[in-house]
Amino acid sequence: AYIAMTDGNFRNGASMYSCGFLPAVYQGTDMQIEGVPIRNLRRHETISASEQRMMLDQINAWNRHHLKTRPGDSRLDARIANYELAFRMQASVPDVMFIDDEPDYIKTMYGVTPGEVSFANNCLLARRLVEKGVRFVQLYDRAWDTHGAGPGNGVGDGLRNSCRNVDQAMSALIEAGRTAIVPDSSMVVTHDLVDVVIDATGKPAVGAEIGLKAMEHGKHLVMMNVEADVTIGAYLKREADRLGVVYTVGAGDEPSSCMELIEFATALGLRVVSAGKGTLYMPEFHTSTPETVWGHYGLTLERAEKSGLSPKMFNSFLDGTKSGIEMAAVANATGLTPAPGGLTFPACPVEKIASTLIPESEGGKLHHKGQVEVISSRERNGKDLENDLRWGVYVTFEAPSEYVERCFADYGLTTDASGKYSALWRPYHLIGLELGISVATAALHGLPTGTPTGFRADVVACAKRHLAKGEVVDGEGGYTVWGRLMVAGDSLSHGAVPIGLAHGLILKNPVDESAVLKWSDVDTPDENASVALTLRREMEATLGPRTGIARAAAG
Repeated sequence: AYIAMTDGNFRNGASMYSCGFLPAVYQGTDMQIEGVPIRNLRRHETISASEQRMMLDQINAWNRHHLKTRPGDSRLDARIANYELAFRMQASVPDVMFIDDEPDYIKTMYGVTPGEVSFANNCLLARRLVEKGVRFVQLYDRAWDTHGAGPGNGVGDGLRNSCRNVDQAMSALIEAGRTAIVPDSSMVVTHDLVDVVIDATGKPAVGAEIGLKAMEHGKHLVMMNVEADVTIGAYLKREADRLGVVYTVGAGDEPSSCMELIEFATALGLRVVSAGKGTLYMPEFHTSTPETVWGHYGLTLERAEKSGLSPKMFNSFLDGTKSGIEMAAVANATGLTPAPGGLTFPACPVEKIASTLIPESEGGKLHHKGQVEVISSRERNGKDLENDLRWGVYVTFEAPSEYVERCFADYGLTTDASGKYSALWRPYHLIGLELGISVATAALHGLPTGTPTGFRADVVACAKRHLAKGEVVDGEGGYTVWGRLMVAGDSLSHGAVPIGLAHGLILKNPVDESAVLKWSDVDTPDENASVALTLRREMEATLGPRTGIARAAAG
């Protein structure tokens, strides 16, 4: 399932393709490019295939018996699987390694020379291995480690040659419809065969650099990095328009799922009153840390680590940061706005959305019409609701006329007591599975599946505890701050630090628990060293709102 191929100039050995903390069955198999492809694979000439089959069957029987007395020993599982794999590979490996039978145009496409050790040859061999059922092929190319020593090894010639060799072979793999994993994102965002770039890193600093470079090279950008979208999305959208490409959030994530419901209601002529998502919320979650997070999910540390779960990422889901980020994305794309105090997380089952997510003046819990809000699946007393919307999204809307009110009743919609407010909701969002919709919509139709239309909402860093002078802020999902949704004008007037940029900052002033972290509280970062900060400053200066709370109240 996992083959490691080198360019013949390889160091560090098996540590580069070991299974690490995973079971031993995931260990990579080193394939030699010269000589015998896989050591100790060839059957001895004195043993027939049928005799070898009998030997393997007996050995595997002994190993399985041995495994019963040592349940969970992944090394034995791997040994049994490897014996079987080796038996099958004896016949297929020699054929796969013989590339002379490839048509000349294929060799030219990859840039290969039969019998020569090269990255291009390895790419072609990788394609042949995948066609034989290998799931993952790892290619190594040490030609990038240039130190200017020797002819053709300088920064000019050496790197130019490396780029040419890798680009040609990688292009051939892409045209063959194969997945290519590369060491440098620039190789993707500048490649002629790439039409759409997806950023799913979750890091604004990475999103700023990759996103801007991709669009400058004519690529449509699908921003699954909602943190970057909230931090600098309005700027990236303006640049996309200037460059003639599409900037869009990704379908299947909660912001775009909200936008779908909003667009549907708006297309029917209904006034959107509120939109948002569900989550599990309790006030004490704001102080959760990566050390305490798993208990709230009912998981042990061992189970979480075994599943490869990130404590900081899951903590950002829990402490309210992610909810704020997703609602800011919705606000900036649709014209809805936050309440002046941010999210309130009212507990609400789906059958009460239409009577809860309406203005307080009409019996609901909203500050104003046209508001983003997140509802909780748990009451403040700790009781979990039935019919909650923990994994879904919703929209509430108002009938513009008595006729539409009658339609609500005739169609059996859930409404508030007055009958003029109703709601639609979607219980799940299929993140990842729906993403292809954004890719296709951008590439084929030149349209987004959700994009910022302004800078209306921000998410600012708030202290989880008292922070002392000299402490280093560790960003989203960490030990020091959580992200609070705020009207963008208020964020700017407070000089608040966006949660997307609140990483690695050193405090020069103490900050009280729950207080908003301000730029005046931290040592001034070097704008020249941060593309994200530079773009953020430009967005604030050119696209920032002129007013705060008054603008939000007006919707």
